[in-house]
Amino acid sequence: MNKKEYKNFLHADFSSVLNYIVHNYSDKVAFKYFSDGNWINKTYNDFYNDVANTSNSFKELFGERKKIYIKQLKSYNWFVVFFSTIVSNNISVVLNPELSDEEFQKENNFLDIDYIIDSFEFNQIRTQKENIDKNIPKNCSVIIKTSGTTDWPKYVMLSQKNIICSLLNEISKINLNSNGKSLAVLPLWHLYELCLEIMFNFITCNTTIFNDVKDNFLLNLKRFKPDHLFVVPSLVKLLSLIYSSPNQDNEVIKENLKIIFCGSASLSNDLVLFFQNQGVILVQGYGATECSPLVTVQELTNIVVGTVGKEGICNKIRIKNGEIQVKGKNVMLGYYKNKEATRAVFEGKWYKTGDLGLFDKNKNLIIHGRKNSLIVLSNGEKFYPEEVEEVILHNPKIDYCKIIFRGQKIYAEIFSNSLSKSELLDYIKVVNSNLILHKRISETKILDSQPQKTDLGKTYRK
Repeated sequence: MNKKEYKNFLHADFSSVLNYIVHNYSDKVAFKYFSDGNWINKTYNDFYNDVANTSNSFKELFGERKKIYIKQLKSYNWFVVFFSTIVSNNISVVLNPELSDEEFQKENNFLDIDYIIDSFEFNQIRTQKENIDKNIPKNCSVIIKTSGTTDWPKYVMLSQKNIICSLLNEISKINLNSNGKSLAVLPLWHLYELCLEIMFNFITCNTTIFNDVKDNFLLNLKRFKPDHLFVVPSLVKLLSLIYSSPNQDNEVIKENLKIIFCGSASLSNDLVLFFQNQGVILVQGYGATECSPLVTVQELTNIVVGTVGKEGICNKIRIKNGEIQVKGKNVMLGYYKNKEATRAVFEGKWYKTGDLGLFDKNKNLIIHGRKNSLIVLSNGEKFYPEEVEEVILHNPKIDYCKIIFRGQKIYAEIFSNSLSKSELLDYIKVVNSNLILHKRISETKILDSQPQKTDLGKTYRK
C-alpha cells in the first residue's frame, strides 16, 4: 500500500476496504479454517461474496442501527458476521461468545442487545427488541468490552474510522510482504487479534489460518509453518522453550517463522534479544481498547529493545505528569452509557491512558507501569510492581507472578507448572539478591493453581 492509498484509507469505511481487497486480491487465499474434518480455503472473492450475502440478509432481518451479538460462531464465520454487521450499518457488540447464560445476562442487562446470532444459517436468531438506542452515536459501529484488570469493565464505542486508523498505524510501520501466512491463536473478540492480526493480514494480502483447537497450537505450527505470529507473552515464552530445545521435531517450526508480534502485556528484554539471536524479529507495540487499539508499534527494520516503538500516523502522544496521553482518529467515541467515566479519561481531546512512560531521544516510547499501581514506601522510595514481576517472569518456567504491597511489605504470589516449591523459593532468593533493597520481596506465596487472567494474559489487580 503506497502513500496515496494511505491517504485514501483515512476516509474509508468497511465497505470501501472490502471493495479494495477484492479488486486487488480476488482469487488469493485469505482464510483457512477447520470444519467437519477438513481444512477449508476461502479466497478474498469468497469472503466478499459471503459478506455481501450476509449483510443483505441482515438489512432485511434487522434493519439498521441494531445491536447484534455473535454467540456461537467461531473463526471464519465469526469474522464474516462481524464484518457483515458493520457493512449493514448495524452495531457489533463484541463479547466473549463462551459466556455462561448467567454471565451473559449480567452483560445484557446493561447492554440491552437487540439480536443474538446463534448460528451461521440464522435459523436460531433470537430477537430481543427493535428499538434504536439513543445512547449510541450515529457513527458507532462496534461496542466492545475493555480488557481492564481492575474495575468492572467498561464498554468502548468505536467507529469504522477508529478501527481503520488503528490499522493504518500498524501498516505504516510494518512493511510485511504479501502472500505470507500466520496462525491465529488468540480470542477473536479482542481488538488485538481482531484488528491487528485478522484485519491486518486481510488488508496486506496475507493468509490467516485459524487454529482449530487451542491445544493444537504446536501441531498446527508444524503443519502450516507460518512466517509470522501474533501472540501474547505467555506464548512467546513457550516459543522460547521450543527454540531452546535441540528436539529435531521442533526444527520444523523454525523453518519459516521470521516475525513474532507480541502485545497485551510487557515482555522481558532478554526474550527480545534471545529471538534476535535466533534470527527472528520480535515486534512489540502499545495500545488500549479505547484507541482501537494501536498507539505505537516498532518498525521491523528498527527494533529498539526496551521500547514499544513510535507513535502511529493517526495519533499523537504526549507525556503529562508522567502519564501517556493520546489523541487522534483512532481514539474512541466514548464509553457506552457512562458519560461520567468518559469525562474522567479525557482532558480536552487527549485520552488519559493511566499508563506511565517516557520517550527516548528518538521518540520511541518506554512504558513504566500503571499510574494507579505505583508502590510508595514509608521512606519515600517508589516503584511499580510490573518492574519486579518482569524480573521474576524472566524465567520461562514461571507461569504466573503478582507483586502485592501490603503493610509496608512486598509480597510475591507465584505459580509454576514445572518447578517445585523449593526450586521456586530458591529462585526468589536469587531474584532478591539482584534487586535493589527497596524492591526486594519480603514473603513469597506459592500458589497451587494459576489464578484467572484476562483472555489476553493480563494479571488482574484489585
